[in-house]
Amino acid sequence: MRGSILSILLLLFATSLSGQTPSLEPGTPLRAHAYGTTLSGELVRWDADSLVIRSRGTSQGAMRAERAIAVSDLLRLDRETPRTRGRGAARGALWGLAIGGAVGLVAGAAQETNCFLCPDSHTEGAMFGGAILGGLGAGIGAIVGAIAPGTRSEPVWPAPAPEGS
Repeated sequence: MRGSILSILLLLFATSLSGQTPSLEPGTPLRAHAYGTTLSGELVRWDADSLVIRSRGTSQGAMRAERAIAVSDLLRLDRETPRTRGRGAARGALWGLAIGGAVGLVAGAAQETNCFLCPDSHTEGAMFGGAILGGLGAGIGAIVGAIAPGTRSEPVWPAPAPEGS
């Protein structure tokens, strides 16, 4: 009996918290999606009726303006978190493999077949070109991805649905 009452109270408490704003610290990198606009920047403050974001400057002398969005206009809010170097390198390698492989397939298939050190057929040229340029692209992509791993977005508001529902 006590367990069922406790579970009912927890369920009521959890549903009453679902309409509240998430607890975010000032300075958290965010991306806000509102009607007709998307803003990226750092959180300044979030109160009951507005969200204030300071835009990121593109250079050292750039202005960092603060923009307010009415909470009623807010569609979605995402927290931007940096990727690790390993994940950035893996992502870059996959993009490089795909792009380099596609370019290599086309270039290899279009190559001459009746010259010295040329492939015997267009199919063979496409395979060699795809493998060579795909590997080269994967290497370059991994280096670029490790140097600049980028960010990923996690939904913050509205709260994401729990998995399995």
